[in-house]
Amino acid sequence: MPEWKEEVRRRLIGLKLAPAHEAEIVEELAQHLDDVYERAISIGATEAEAKRAALPR
Repeated sequence: MPEWKEEVRRRLIGLKLAPAHEAEIVEELAQHLDDVYERAISIGATEAEAKRAALPR
């Protein structure tokens, strides 16, 4: 499974959030992305397709 936290942090960097608030958001979004990825895999998506489903560019 991909590691989402670094990507989420990178995308939040411009918001200048308080560290505790950023950490909470990163955890919640990473969990959501894990859920979407796992759901896609469970219905037959490839790893690449599941990653794109979870985190489109």
